[in-house]
Amino acid sequence: RPRFEVNSVCKGSCSRDTVTRPAKIFAGLNIMQSLGSVITVQLFRNGQKLVNITYDNSFNPNYPKIFPHTPSLDLLPGDEIKTTCVYNSFRSNRSVFFGEDTSDELCYGLLFVYPKDAFSRSNCLTFDALDICDLTDGNPLQTPKGECNWGAFTYFDDNYQPPWTDMIQTNCQMDGRCRPECKWALDKLMDDPCMHKVASSVINWRLAASDKGRSALARMNGCRGAIYHSDGDSKGGQASCGWEECSMYCGSGSGSGSGGPYDGAPKMAAGWIIVLTPVLILLNLSV
Repeated sequence: RPRFEVNSVCKGSCSRDTVTRPAKIFAGLNIMQSLGSVITVQLFRNGQKLVNITYDNSFNPNYPKIFPHTPSLDLLPGDEIKTTCVYNSFRSNRSVFFGEDTSDELCYGLLFVYPKDAFSRSNCLTFDALDICDLTDGNPLQTPKGECNWGAFTYFDDNYQPPWTDMIQTNCQMDGRCRPECKWALDKLMDDPCMHKVASSVINWRLAASDKGRSALARMNGCRGAIYHSDGDSKGGQASCGWEECSMYCGSGSGSGSGGPYDGAPKMAAGWIIVLTPVLILLNLSV
């Protein structure tokens, strides 16, 4: 694509907790990888845009620009910071995901601020619709099917695992076969708000972070043709499908595969690909 845009907002409710008293921004620095073309970091107060902290419409990862501010910009508790990254993937013939390697992509806005003791944390990370405060506090994610309490839905330790995993372990195996009882279990699980595609990136990320979570993903993916994240009341799909038929259910291709029952579903529905799309705003603190 010539243009693929990603947006991230450090919400005022989170900056009110992160920025404990008035501070100053004296410079900004943008970081993307080779597909990055345009990046901007904007400062908002009371819903009104104040200024572009950074704006680079010809981004070069080999020569990132520093954007100094003299006089320094005021940063107040409750201000919002919005980062927008635009990518041009015409130069790539492969799928690109979030990651730290140069072959991956990322979206960082580094702000140079002072004083250091005006901040309770060193970053305002956002992960899709959740920011660092939501992630820390376990705030639910709103979906069209209701609230997704993603923390409880994906919490594992040595003595506990989410109740839904018992149903998956009992009915689904990791041999690649889609048994009728596994499809029944998945159909039942899809009614949970956390299985709506709005929550899919967070759920995939959390499940992939533990051995038991990865096991649950593998069991669900044994029915790649039956598993889906619902976007309404419609249900459908074959009893099973091979990897080569994935495009029918992901809806990312053209031809007979586009517009299928899984159009727009996360890649967890297709097999072993886990989609992560975190976007970061980091505060590089100086005294």
